[in-house]
Amino acid sequence: TWTAPVGIYPTEVFPAGLQYQVTYRTLQNLSDVQTQTTNETILQINLSQNDVYIYSIAASIFNSNFGQTAVSTFATGTEDTTATTINSTAITVSFRQLQYCSADVTVQYDLAYAGVELDTTVRNVVFNITNQTTSGGSCEPQSVDLTGLEEYVNYMISLSVTITELGVNDLLIAEVMNETFQAVSAAPQNLTSENITSTSFCVTFIPPTNNTQNGQITSYTVTYQGELFNTTEYNITVSVNTVVYPLTESSSVCISDLEEYNNYTVLIRANNGAGEGDAATIT
Repeated sequence: TWTAPVGIYPTEVFPAGLQYQVTYRTLQNLSDVQTQTTNETILQINLSQNDVYIYSIAASIFNSNFGQTAVSTFATGTEDTTATTINSTAITVSFRQLQYCSADVTVQYDLAYAGVELDTTVRNVVFNITNQTTSGGSCEPQSVDLTGLEEYVNYMISLSVTITELGVNDLLIAEVMNETFQAVSAAPQNLTSENITSTSFCVTFIPPTNNTQNGQITSYTVTYQGELFNTTEYNITVSVNTVVYPLTESSSVCISDLEEYNNYTVLIRANNGAGEGDAATIT
């Protein structure tokens, strides 16, 4: 899909609109294929798996000469990439190589990964593959183990390639998330209110039970809303700096600058590296 060039005359001046010329080829087959369309989208089927396509698109009015081209490069076959949990701190990433494994080129793969909510610093594993094929001539499947990860955290993983000999640089070919671990499966417990004034109060609570935390609790989301007036919903996040198992210590959050003499409903949810858990409520 694409958008029309900026500054094109409106359709009331040129009711026929624009015509687009789409040219594409793969890095393996350098013969151009051309097609024309009046839509700003084109459906491509029966493409080669695990290949790199180069597209150029140009526009014209009333079948005049086509203007400057816009170029885009992408790879097919990303559905073959998987991320499988080995244990609570390790993941195996498996993928199928691009179709250039038997060519006289070096394909550099860059696997970038970062945790969701926890361990969010992006790390990279970079490696080269040259002429690795099976006995039948097909490309060898590949796998990489990511170890030393944060416990019980889901990771977003992207895979890019650079093929210097073919002019491909840092091309994204796959994105996948390891979604083995679950969010907290229960609500915080024993909510009580204290230190109540006309414009503030505190709420104390303890975490969900250990067997429902599904990993390390990293923060609590506190939502509060007035019942009688000023019913705007507010959210604050309370960080957990140090977690000690079993986590049974009481936590407290204080909310101030409230409307005088209003009733408030408070919801508290625990968060871990996989997401947000159920809410506990107090009024």
